[in-house]
Amino acid sequence: MTYRPTAMDFWSELDGDVLRCLAERPGEMSPAELGRRLGMSEDAVCSILAMLAEAGKVRIRSVERIM
Repeated sequence: MTYRPTAMDFWSELDGDVLRCLAERPGEMSPAELGRRLGMSEDAVCSILAMLAEAGKVRIRSVERIM
């Protein structure tokens, strides 16, 4: 029997990548910087951060309005 990764595996891996990146650099980090470090778009990182925040795994401390 061959193991086939599932969508859950994909999301779990992305969550882990984001959490590891945040742990490596204490303090604040923007979604744009996270995206650059992980090779992802800022929008993708924002989506993952929103899901992690909803699950209680991260806290979003700052929101900036862009004019």
